[in-house]
Amino acid sequence: MAKTINNNSADSAQLVESLTEIIRTIESVGVEKTRLYLKQARLSSHDESEISNFIIALVCKKAKIPQSKLFAGDNRSENRSTALSFIFCLHKIHLGYGTKDMSSVFEVDQANISKYMKRLQYFETSTIRKDIEILKMYNAINEQVEEFSKTKSI
Repeated sequence: MAKTINNNSADSAQLVESLTEIIRTIESVGVEKTRLYLKQARLSSHDESEISNFIIALVCKKAKIPQSKLFAGDNRSENRSTALSFIFCLHKIHLGYGTKDMSSVFEVDQANISKYMKRLQYFETSTIRKDIEILKMYNAINEQVEEFSKTKSI
């Protein structure tokens, strides 16, 4: 299942740089540890992707928003804003993503990610019944994500 590499000079340069780094790692820690690190990185990336997809699907289902509309930006509804708040906070908690990581993954400005994450903090201090219900929904989703994460090896 090897990936085909184009004869693009940028691809070639990245490949050479990657192989050089692998050789340095082998020289530093040995072949077996290098192989183990590479395998862990590959599996971790796969598990992170599964957890991320689970978070997005679950939040969209609970917020009753189609995934296609989540990052579209044309819908300024409260449900969409709340869903984005949940998604960004859950990615921070369960995957350790910072705003910079989320910005590159979701192609959303870091300032907007921070804004959505602060929105959840508002719910935590609110005494308004509707906000308390939103926080209960977040906690229920968080518990489901925790259960799902336990089945993965992150």
